[in-house]
Order: sequence, then C-alpha cells, then structure tokens
Amino acid sequence: MIITATEFKNKVGNYLRKAQQKDIIITKNGRFAARLTTSGKNGHPLTESLIGVFEKAAAYDTATIKEERLKKEGKSMGSKELSWKTLIGKALLLFLLLVGSEIFFAIISFSIESDVRDIRFGASTQNMLFNRFMVVLCWAVLTTVFYKWSKNKDIFNKLFWKNISLKRLLLIGVIVVAFHAGFNYFYFERLLPQIIIEHSRFITSHGNIFGNIGFLLQLFYYFFESTLVLFMLAFFQLAGEIKFKKEFVPWGGLGLALTWGVGHFLNGLESGFLAIALSLVIGIVYLAGKKAFVPVFLMTFLLFMI
Repeated sequence: MIITATEFKNKVGNYLRKAQQKDIIITKNGRFAARLTTSGKNGHPLTESLIGVFEKAAAYDTATIKEERLKKEGKSMGSKELSWKTLIGKALLLFLLLVGSEIFFAIISFSIESDVRDIRFGASTQNMLFNRFMVVLCWAVLTTVFYKWSKNKDIFNKLFWKNISLKRLLLIGVIVVAFHAGFNYFYFERLLPQIIIEHSRFITSHGNIFGNIGFLLQLFYYFFESTLVLFMLAFFQLAGEIKFKKEFVPWGGLGLALTWGVGHFLNGLESGFLAIALSLVIGIVYLAGKKAFVPVFLMTFLLFMI
C-alpha cells in the first residue's frame, strides 16, 4: 500500500494496524520517505525496501524479482486480484462510454438539424450549447467515476508515477508539441493553432457572448478528453506489463491506437491516422516520463488544442 505522509499523520493508528498484515510505503512530495513493515521478515532488508516483501529474497534473480513485482502490481489491496483482463475490460469500457456518449448526443443534435455538418459551427446556438454541455458533463462524470475506482483499488499511484526529472519531461513535451505544430503547418498549411481558429469560428457563428461560452465548453471538452485518454492509456499499459512482463513496451500507446485512434476514422482517414500517431507518441512519452501524470496530461492537452 502506498500512502502520503499527510494520510499517515491523520490516521496513524489505522495504518499501524494495517502494517501488521502488509507493508506500507509512505511518500512525501511524490518521493519515497519511509516504509512500515510487518515484523518477522526473512528477506534481505535492502532487497525488500526496493522491490517488496519476499521470503529468502537473496535467492531471487533479476527476472524473478521483476515478475514478482508485476504480480504485486496486478493485485488490489483487497481480497480480489486485479488482473490484466480487468484492466483491459476497464479500458474498453471507458472507450465505449467515451465514444458512445459523443455519438449519442450527436445523433440528438443531428435529429434536430439534419442538414448540419459540424455541430459546433453549423448548428443553431441552442443546439451547439446543448451538445457541448451534455458531452462535457458526461465526460466529467466518467472522469470522476474512473478516478474513484482507481483510488479504491489502490492502483492510482501505480498508474501515475511521480519520480521524474521535470526538466527532462518538459524537454520531451516541447519537442513533441513543436513537431506537431510543424506538421500542422507543412501538411495542413495551418499557421495558427487549432484552438485560436476554433475561437474565431465560435464567435463568427454564435456571436460574442454565446461564442465565448461555446469556446469555453470546447476547452472543457479537450480537458476531459485528455484526462480520459490518459486513463485508457494507463490501464492498457499496466495490463500489458502484468500480462507480458515487459515494462519497456508502450502497451498503453498500442491499446490507445487500436481503440481511440481507430475510432477517429469515423471523422475521416486523415483524422484516423493522426489519432493513431498521437496515441503512439503519447504512449512513448508516458513511459519516457516514468508515468508522471500532470506533465504528460499537459502535453496531451496542448496536442489536442494545436
């Protein structure tokens, strides 16, 4: 179990009791601070502090240690095992709910105005606001539900690590975002970022007040899409590591490309191929950044907007 120093301070007695059954790692500012362990371990203390609890830990080779740690990561702190199949199922469920909610409200909007091609800019103001608000609301609910599920299963810290050099990750993010901006310029001949163009179109289509409201909803749309995409990627990544015992492979990017990426072919070939490429890039950066959530989220959010 991994807890923060604040959580330990607030519930010392509770965690001391839990330490009789399982080890508790205490972190401070995202870094290892201390470890509560059950008395009577026979394993080597240095090995235990690095990889977990093993009987006769010195007898384990590197491959076995990695396999045992991945098995431990595949379990919840309760009585039920959190298998790779469960994680794949959650990722697929999230994908279906993500895409299905948008399609559902698009069908409603198109039934109101059947001759509209783009709900954001071609539909009436009321229709546009209804569509953007309902999609954002659904995605906000999904974000809350899957976040709470991850926390309850005690896997959130496994999905999103924090021990990463910020400078390194920022450098990776700047390179990726700059490459994407250059691609948009040379391939689509688009100099301005997508978000600026969309803001102008919202104002032109719906006026100053409602155009800005629609644009704000569109920002929330990208925010929650970025969050849910990272949840999907993290579930796929952990599932691949548990199943195949290989941590260097971007399982998250591959899973995201085959679901969220392929789903974008509904918007056309270019959109589909671009979404697949973005999925793989985000998956690779996610691993290179040691699964640090906030920086990878910011990079994903920027990629969606430019």
